Amino acid sequence: MDTSLRLLHPFMPSLTEELYQRLPACGEDSILKAAFPKKTFSLKGSVPVADVDEGVRLVKEIARKILHLKHEYNLKNDVQAVVACSSEQMLGDLALFHKELEHLSKAKQLRIVSKAALSDDDRRSSLLAVVSSDCEVYVPVQGVLDVKAEMARMDKKMAKLEANREKAISKTRIPEYETKTPEHVRAGHRAKIAEVEFEMRRLKEQMVTLTRLE
Repeated sequence: MDTSLRLLHPFMPSLTEELYQRLPACGEDSILKAAFPKKTFSLKGSVPVADVDEGVRLVKEIARKILHLKHEYNLKNDVQAVVACSSEQMLGDLALFHKELEHLSKAKQLRIVSKAALSDDDRRSSLLAVVSSDCEVYVPVQGVLDVKAEMARMDKKMAKLEANREKAISKTRIPEYETKTPEHVRAGHRAKIAEVEFEMRRLKEQMVTLTRLE
């Protein structure tokens, strides 16, 4: 815990200072006086990591994935989250950051387990985000997410996006558009169409995920 707090202090100064003060034998009266770790854990199987950058990046990426799922599906902060890893080394490493992960992701409860420990029911009733080939995040939504209401909301959003796409495309259908419309205007039209189509693809992916949960 001592090492993990010192690793995260540059990113979470207030919280890490508070937790550091609660350690039974922290060595210094302030985390600011504690030496920064020069080496950290292995996060790639048996390959040692020479600095802390990768460990902090992994923690932040897992938290970001959980927050993203909560935002995309309008979930409240009191949801649970499960981090599943296929590497025993990664399981051990992340266990040291458990409290920090729980705080950063704003999850009511966060579990770190092996992929083998996940049941089919766990997988079917959860939203999924892939962090890496060795790490996945699951957010259980049974009893938390009203799938039908969320599908209805997404249907309305899709209809609005389709209308916006058609409106943007209609501007490119005027007579002699290619010859009389300035290039910077046509570039703006293309960018708008691409932006709307990207949003439509992302929304369709979310709807497919919800269909699996129905």
